[in-house]
Amino acid sequence: MKTAVQILGISAVQSTLIANSLKITKYTESGLIKAGLHLQNEVKASIGGHRAEPTSVDTGRFVNSVDMKHTKDTATVYSDLVYSVFLEFGTSKMKARRHFNNSLDRNKSKIKDIIKGTIKL
Repeated sequence: MKTAVQILGISAVQSTLIANSLKITKYTESGLIKAGLHLQNEVKASIGGHRAEPTSVDTGRFVNSVDMKHTKDTATVYSDLVYSVFLEFGTSKMKARRHFNNSLDRNKSKIKDIIKGTIKL
């Protein structure tokens, strides 16, 4: 005597998984952009003296240089000013101000929530 099991609906399940995967990718990218913009604003607030770090505004060039760029799976908040590295990490004559790193540390859970909140099926 033989026993057989037939599984029905595999192609339907595969189609649903593929469709949901595409939705997740789309919504994740949208969440990544929102999270990146949130972090960009937090870094600017930090530079402006509205967070724990010392104010780093003299001419406004530094705060205005903070930008965000993204790809399909990353968001990068950055400043392309040469001296931004000196403000972030300090020098032999100046203490580090850590606007980028501290803003990221303070906002990790918020960033996760933003991304999670945009994933809908």
